[in-house]
Amino acid sequence: MKILFINQVVGPLFSELLFAKSNNFTELSVICGSGGELVKKYGARTIAAPAYQKTSITKRVLSWISFSFFVFRFIWRDGRSYDLILFSTNGPLNAVSIAFLHFFRRINNFEYMVYDIYPEVIFQRWPLSKYVIFPLMIFRLIDSYVIKNSKQVFTLSNGMSETIKKRSEIAYTQDLTVLPVVASAPQIDDSVEISRQKVELIIGEKLNNLVLVYSGNLGFQHDLTNLIKAIIKPDFCNDISLIICGDGELLNEYLQISFGSKNIKFLPFQEKSQFDALLNCADISIVSLGGGFGSILMPSKFATYISFGLPVILIGDEKSELGELINNNQIGWTLSASKLKKIDQLLFSLIGDDAAIPSRTKVTEYFYNFHTTKFLRKVLNEKNK
Repeated sequence: MKILFINQVVGPLFSELLFAKSNNFTELSVICGSGGELVKKYGARTIAAPAYQKTSITKRVLSWISFSFFVFRFIWRDGRSYDLILFSTNGPLNAVSIAFLHFFRRINNFEYMVYDIYPEVIFQRWPLSKYVIFPLMIFRLIDSYVIKNSKQVFTLSNGMSETIKKRSEIAYTQDLTVLPVVASAPQIDDSVEISRQKVELIIGEKLNNLVLVYSGNLGFQHDLTNLIKAIIKPDFCNDISLIICGDGELLNEYLQISFGSKNIKFLPFQEKSQFDALLNCADISIVSLGGGFGSILMPSKFATYISFGLPVILIGDEKSELGELINNNQIGWTLSASKLKKIDQLLFSLIGDDAAIPSRTKVTEYFYNFHTTKFLRKVLNEKNK
């Protein structure tokens, strides 16, 4: 069975899905802009495409368009030679290409991986966009066509599935398959101390006793403002180090807020070996999700963090699906982005009190018992029926 995977940025989630399907294909090709190294272990043929650009909204949209056009052109020429095509909302315009290719019978069997729900994500990020009615209606109709004709549709949470079903009931002839956000188990042989030394070389500073890490989009849906304001206070500057990896619209604002602070470091997205070292020596991870986003996207880094046994601070809604997951399993804390006092209180409680932090063993146990095995069994069972 020949399979083609399409994803502008291949991350742990997508590579894990490949693993779940690895007994189903004889030949694998992957179209991606970056992250191709994650699928080489499956013997995949990687096809280089335009990479995702995050530095500005203009470059971001242009990279979506160029990637989608590349996909369209490639599949128009070679699509019929594949038995199955699996693509995702990364980038968001992939659905447009797939819809036209299917309509003109250039492809037959395809499956759809929904990371983010468009155009709802756009509405949340830029509220005025909902008044640009005609193009957004067209986009929604195209997306509904794709879902209606997909062999299988994957989402990352029950909330996302419900949002899709409510949006367009006519589009769904089958249940949506909910895949909990997953990640490959970490493979790192270094001790925590060696990892700390590697990270200190990267940032050019000694780490404090308590190390917090955030990696991901620094956009409006991920508000770290009050966390940064808390950590730069004199109360915490000698006890807590915060490492932020990523890029986005709010990066310059965060740099201004933390200017002159030595216990907050900003890094670009890190290569896997460097990122693994950072997570290996960290004590706590950070996930941020703004109000209104809980039912239309799920932070993919969450699974990577817990695979390392890192407890999670969610800056967002404690009543969201992700907030309830963290609280009910006691693998971290939830905080409102706007409540600086509560952020202060939590940080004070964590300094010098190891008992206040869930152990790596407990978090890792949750990851293996309830996350990865459930996901892999579900996909493998469905594909082996």
